[in-house]
Amino acid sequence: SSTETIKGGAPTELTIRRSAQENIYLGANAQRTGITNKDEVAGNPFSTSSTSSTTTQTKYTRNEAAGWSAIDQQLGPTKVTPGVRYAYSQQMKKGEADPRLQTATAVGSCNQIKASAGQYSKSPTPAQTSKEYGRTDLLFQRTNHYVLGLQTDWSRDWTTEIQVFSKRGYRLVGADPVNIYNNS
Repeated sequence: SSTETIKGGAPTELTIRRSAQENIYLGANAQRTGITNKDEVAGNPFSTSSTSSTTTQTKYTRNEAAGWSAIDQQLGPTKVTPGVRYAYSQQMKKGEADPRLQTATAVGSCNQIKASAGQYSKSPTPAQTSKEYGRTDLLFQRTNHYVLGLQTDWSRDWTTEIQVFSKRGYRLVGADPVNIYNNS
């Protein structure tokens, strides 16, 4: 059995500076993934023929597009950046919107406390959503991320950041003995 995967994408982001403290971020990404699986299946073990095996080849293609936007807003000492990312899977014929929020608050002259929360979606693999081997009605897998951090600017050239985070996944695709694949 062998698998060949070819990926291609072109993420692009544009930052529009409204002021020294406020930016608008706009981004887009288109991605194409091609997967080819080759399997050799042994034939009849009692056959004396040396050509009793069969080779099968299955090809999957996944085309996805995403766009996102966010805007910095200064609220006193805190910079708040709400944003959203929208992804569309051609194979699933579905889209998913992921809201996100980041904050950064200055504490003294060289520290910032940062916090963020966001939803991240990922489409199932082409094999999991194929008509032949998977299920075409699967949903996007989701993960909620929560991050809390402290950034310290020691000098103009040296910055450190310590973060703690939590991730909670749901609607994950897993093997199912009856339905082949299923969202949990």
